[in-house]
Amino acid sequence: MPKQPKEKSVHLQELEAVFDRHTRRFSPFDVLGLRPSEQGISDSPSIEINIDEESTHIGVDATHPSVAPTNPHEGATPLSAKPRILQPLYTDMRIHDVLAATQLRAQLGKKARQVLGYLNGIRSLERPAYTVPVGYAQISATADVHPHYLRRNVLPKLTMIGLIGIVHKSFQGTIYHLHYEAAFLEIVTSEEEELLPCTLPDASLPTSPLPSLSPQSASSLPSWLDREHWGWLTPEMLHQLVMKAGSEAQAQEKLAMILYNETHGPSERHVRDRRAVLAYYLRTPHADIWPNDDGFETLALRHARRERDRALQEKALAEETLRVRQEAAKTRFLASLADSQIHWFKQQAKQRVDAQPSARFLTSRYPLYKAEEDQLVEEWMDRMQYGESVPHILPEQEG
Repeated sequence: MPKQPKEKSVHLQELEAVFDRHTRRFSPFDVLGLRPSEQGISDSPSIEINIDEESTHIGVDATHPSVAPTNPHEGATPLSAKPRILQPLYTDMRIHDVLAATQLRAQLGKKARQVLGYLNGIRSLERPAYTVPVGYAQISATADVHPHYLRRNVLPKLTMIGLIGIVHKSFQGTIYHLHYEAAFLEIVTSEEEELLPCTLPDASLPTSPLPSLSPQSASSLPSWLDREHWGWLTPEMLHQLVMKAGSEAQAQEKLAMILYNETHGPSERHVRDRRAVLAYYLRTPHADIWPNDDGFETLALRHARRERDRALQEKALAEETLRVRQEAAKTRFLASLADSQIHWFKQQAKQRVDAQPSARFLTSRYPLYKAEEDQLVEEWMDRMQYGESVPHILPEQEG
């Protein structure tokens, strides 16, 4: 007679329940949108589908069952029909977020979108910005991507364009940081046929043409905007850009930096999608844009250069004015001297130069005489301000 299995004790069942809550992300009932009966597992348990219309995910009860069934088939209820899955509602998102998500989606292939969609679906309950630990093998099997292609191409691509980041690696798996909200990534990972009806507004609501497509809004764009590269911007996005940058000049500088970074700096830092960069700058509070190298002249550098040039011009003008004033004062001083005083300057200059030993080897001492005479004139111009007078040369002293 076969040995009957012993019934598990209450303590063992409690331990298994605790282990199940800490090691499983979802319960089978949460995945299907079902809840077990609170009165126990009956023969005909009721089915309840919880759809949260304000969320971008299927309504899932965040609380796991207190005790998981011992037998995996016990209490299972066959479903007569699949639960209705609603498409995410994107009408509450701002239009430039939808445009940015669409542009990011255009950069990703089907495999990359599948991987990103899987990571977006395994967010942690405690910290929704991070995933639960997951290994390469699990991602590869679920998203139908070869492990080598996943590690060499898909994950580096998602990291490079700023969609995910690696937080921690361990034997349990890798925790990824999702830089965007779930609704935003839903648009990035959706298919074309799923994206179109979700992004269009309801026909019953009063709608108006997009500002970027109307001639009136195109004519209302500021003159400083480079329409060749940024003509697709809406007035709402421009207003948000000016408010964050601080002024129209600084907003124009940020757009110029994005275009500059497309072709300058290290190749790994080149901007490959200007729309995604601008969308990240607008939606992230502390994000900023800087040039990749020193070749870009920022507004601060341009202002400093202009101030320096202005100071140099003012200095040159002041020096020129001082030189003209000094020459005018010297001319007036020489005009006030008598001939005997002028002869005295020349005699004193000659005597000082002839007394210098180095002057003996010169063929012509005239340049030294003239320089010494100018120095004497400037000296006596200063002395006269203290009450002294220029000496006169007497006739008997000449020669």
